[in-house]
Amino acid sequence: MTTKHLFRILIGLMAASLMACGDKGSRVGGESTKIRKTVSTEEQGGKDETSDGGDLPGGLEDGPERIGPGGTTGGKKSTTPPKKGKGDLPADDDSGRTGAGGVTEKSPRRTTEVETRPAPRKTGGDLPVEKRPPRTEARNEAQPWYPPNVEGSPAESWLFHNIDPVLKSIERSGPTPKSYQQRLLLTLALGYFDGFQTNPLSYDMVNYGTHAPVDPFLRAAAHEVLTRPCRGMLQVCGFEMIKVNQVEAVYRKNGLGGAIQDVRLVSGAVTEQHKFNTGSRAAEQKTRSERAEAVFLNSLKDSDLVVYVGHSRDGGGPDFKVPRLNGSRVDYPYYRANKPGLKKLVSALKSGNRRARGLAILSCDSTKFFRSAIQQAAPGLTTMTVAGQVYSEDLLAEGLVAMDFFLRQGTLSGLRSH
Repeated sequence: MTTKHLFRILIGLMAASLMACGDKGSRVGGESTKIRKTVSTEEQGGKDETSDGGDLPGGLEDGPERIGPGGTTGGKKSTTPPKKGKGDLPADDDSGRTGAGGVTEKSPRRTTEVETRPAPRKTGGDLPVEKRPPRTEARNEAQPWYPPNVEGSPAESWLFHNIDPVLKSIERSGPTPKSYQQRLLLTLALGYFDGFQTNPLSYDMVNYGTHAPVDPFLRAAAHEVLTRPCRGMLQVCGFEMIKVNQVEAVYRKNGLGGAIQDVRLVSGAVTEQHKFNTGSRAAEQKTRSERAEAVFLNSLKDSDLVVYVGHSRDGGGPDFKVPRLNGSRVDYPYYRANKPGLKKLVSALKSGNRRARGLAILSCDSTKFFRSAIQQAAPGLTTMTVAGQVYSEDLLAEGLVAMDFFLRQGTLSGLRSH
């Protein structure tokens, strides 16, 4: 481990940790927080079988292309964060993340308490600061699709502390992967995941400002996981990115039976800074948000599993757009009254052209906000929702676990919460 890399991790731990549900809580400092989380599934009638599909999900242009000035095509893949140094928890310590009860047909709802690790306290500058040239605004204006900037971004910390421990815990556990003869397509859609409304997001001496969308960082973390070599029985790995455009990327590998397995990753945020997405690049952001939302809704027609990771907007989500504000605050009364995202989701589920056999809506209190409406619109659809307020990086970890389980079993039924 280089000194430079160690400093980056330690400084990042002090400087940044983002709450998934806006300003309804803080993750910086303080004692550990207990989160009540429910994974709810509704057993789908009939057999769990894979579906035939085309060679590639539609709507993709040749790629890869970069998004904004921050990235370039090609290049070397980012390295994963190093292990922690002396005095930190071991990398394979997944305490407080497992032990949830299984979800079965006889028990469609199961609530489990998850003890999260305490966020590090600010130390008031007791660690040395690495000397480096100041970063420019242009350098941080956009997180590219490929190669993703994992190193030096919040994704670096989230992978090490939140995502990798969960994935490591299922490498040698859970059901044995099945062999498939037909193609599988999974869609992971990242909503517009704006963060703190009052305090700016900072990491590694970079200030991203208030309302900073973190889905570009989640996108980078997901890319890192998908393209890693597989270990143990883990299946959400070993993919190669084959196509990319401004809002989606497609990853492909051959499954155990030789059949094609594709993962579509969707994200519409143009940059990681609210001031650009609502200022100089507002028109581009509007277009990309609309495209990302359309891909998400259409994925119900061509994907076997659809996973949404984002905001609930107090019942107004799923949402892929810049948040509607009332002053400097998210206009939650508007979302509660109009429910724009939910109405579009219900309409898509009722269209009658649904291929999806599993739907995971991973956002704060999605059980309360969305589960009943989804069940009424699509009876028998296997659904996964969350009870309580959960951080963005933990929601992504749950989404990757759901995808891994589906790649092993072809269904969400029987999935345990991590």
